[in-house]
Amino acid sequence: MTKTPREREIFKKLFRESAVAWEETANRILPIFADAADLMAGNSWWLLPQFSARHYQTLLEDRAKITAESLTASIINWANKAGEDRLQRIVAGWSLSAFLERKAIFAEALWAHGQAKYFVSVPPLIAQAEGIVRTSLHVATKGAQQSYYFEKVRKEFARKLKTVAKLTKKQKVSTHHIRAVENYHNLAVVENVFASFNPASDPVPKTLNRHAIAHGISTDYGTLEQSTKTILFLDMLHALCAQVEETA
Repeated sequence: MTKTPREREIFKKLFRESAVAWEETANRILPIFADAADLMAGNSWWLLPQFSARHYQTLLEDRAKITAESLTASIINWANKAGEDRLQRIVAGWSLSAFLERKAIFAEALWAHGQAKYFVSVPPLIAQAEGIVRTSLHVATKGAQQSYYFEKVRKEFARKLKTVAKLTKKQKVSTHHIRAVENYHNLAVVENVFASFNPASDPVPKTLNRHAIAHGISTDYGTLEQSTKTILFLDMLHALCAQVEETA
């Protein structure tokens, strides 16, 4: 249907107004996520995509009262709220091949989590993280040979992601900047999960650590907190892998 000059002008005006409104909204919201990324990282967490800008704004307003313990408790309660099936929906959204080929493992781990059998749910989930990173990098590099040493693989994986430690106050923030800040913090979490330690001299890691669990050093990981955090860690890893595979 042909539009009159007047109708075309109206549509152009509406488009311009929508673009301006979107830019104003972005300028208001994006800095919230940038600040929230720092807040979450400072309390042993990361940005959860399921949380809104309003939620993060509330956290920032209450940052003086927030501790790692209180933040963790609120996230664990949110993720496991009765009748919401939030973790199940998160896992169902994992669409990359590296995750789909492990679907049966995730299903049984989720069942164990639902039955409060956390010593059963955590090990198979955390054990898949290295394979997921390797599979995703395999896709991104079109099958190029990888190093035997996983530390080198992680470095190659990280090089494919844009990162920035912190944004300046005067910097105009874009979604690319937010992603870069988020990647910076998330890769630090990945390194902590895979951090090596000497069991003969180093204390057992208090945070989620693949080596401590896989080699039988850690014996206190069977908790609702650790099981939930492992699932959310894999969700964060899925987001990183998606970016890495986009570079293929």
